[in-house]
Amino acid sequence: MFIYRPELLMMTETGAPATRGQMLIPVSIAIFGVTCFAAGIAGQLRNPLGLGLRVAIFSAAALLLAPGPSVALAGLEWPVFDLVGIVLFGIVFVANRSSK
Repeated sequence: MFIYRPELLMMTETGAPATRGQMLIPVSIAIFGVTCFAAGIAGQLRNPLGLGLRVAIFSAAALLLAPGPSVALAGLEWPVFDLVGIVLFGIVFVANRSSK
């Protein structure tokens, strides 16, 4: 994770110190990915996760923690894997919440 997101070590890609703004998104994505991974291992989010939802949450964790391509939209770089992982987590969260 640190190789692909050096901001987690408070550094930029060039080795210079990173600002708080530069660290915000990578640290948030890493925390979110580790949370998804932990939910998959525990088999519990808000309610117990079935096998299908556990596979989906592990997939979301893998997408959030892995490096991937970015797409430029509206002048900003959007990491595709991170966006797909967040959407997949949202789907699992809603499905888990409604499956009491």
